Amino acid sequence: MEDQSASVGELRVVILSRSAELSGVARKGLCAESLRCIRVASAYEAAAELLAAPAVAMIVDLRLITGEHVRLIELAREMEVAILAVGALPVGMNADDLSGVRLTSREHLPEALGEIVQAAASPVTPPESSAPPGLQTAPREAVALTPAKPADRPKTPPDELLTPEELSALLENEP
Repeated sequence: MEDQSASVGELRVVILSRSAELSGVARKGLCAESLRCIRVASAYEAAAELLAAPAVAMIVDLRLITGEHVRLIELAREMEVAILAVGALPVGMNADDLSGVRLTSREHLPEALGEIVQAAASPVTPPESSAPPGLQTAPREAVALTPAKPADRPKTPPDELLTPEELSALLENEP
């Protein structure tokens, strides 16, 4: 694992690849001061990096992932880390295993990562009301909810639900 001392305000990207070239491709065109790329060579190291400090994205070289490493993808999803993947779908994995993973080519990786970094770097502002000022509604008062009552049904003993003829027909018994 590479040095992981990230400064405050620095965005982290975990790169699971044995190739240093993928780190360079990912960083291409992005501001190196605000983006810290941490390259690891195994899924276990990638999981450790995700757990060590927050990351905005994880880039996965699919050649290093097998069906046994599905938990890494699940961990990244749980931590709300954007997942970018390059390469062919590994043997033993299906589309459900890669749900939420954005497949991309090495050529389009900088643009895809740039979108994620830009979204993570910009502060989230609540959407303003789209209604014209005169039509904006005032906050509504809370409404007390009461539990629903079960419907009133006549109480019928179980032995009176079916006639003896209906019961024998259902059980295929002869009277």
